[in-house]
Amino acid sequence: MAMIYVLSCYIVGTLLTAEWVSRLLYDGKIRERGSRNPGARNMGRVYGKTAFILTLLGDASKGIVAISVGRLLGLSEEFIIVGLLSAMTGHIAPFYRKFKGGEAVATFIGGITAFNPMLLVVFLSVCAVALLVRASATVAGWLGFIIIPLASYLLTKELTTAVLLGGAVLLLVIAAQRDK
Repeated sequence: MAMIYVLSCYIVGTLLTAEWVSRLLYDGKIRERGSRNPGARNMGRVYGKTAFILTLLGDASKGIVAISVGRLLGLSEEFIIVGLLSAMTGHIAPFYRKFKGGEAVATFIGGITAFNPMLLVVFLSVCAVALLVRASATVAGWLGFIIIPLASYLLTKELTTAVLLGGAVLLLVIAAQRDK
């Protein structure tokens, strides 16, 4: 059952919301426009706020689904984070797109929100403080991501979970660097 869960999370992750929204509501060419990244930020740049919001919600829901299904199956908290990592990997490296996908930021945010809503509060708080001291939105976001494993450990005292969340943040870094 555990392997089916991980594989299913990967497959759910491969469903790139930007491509679906682009096809259904616009010209279907998000991979040819802007940064060519099939993510919410590029959708917003290319098609506007509605495309951004729909893509953000769709991609975040993949993380929420990974966490929620893992909990419904009664899996350990650590293994549920492995499911989130798998969904993120699916978003970053979908097999049907020659392993070239998005960055999985929204999938991660959805996942941490479903896993422990306090992690979202910490993330948003760090981002807000960073923005108040005039950091760029990108720097603020990265500071928010970097603090999540530490916040998880401080909130739960579960080292393995914090290390796995650190791995998820590292996956975000790798995906962001791949596109440069």
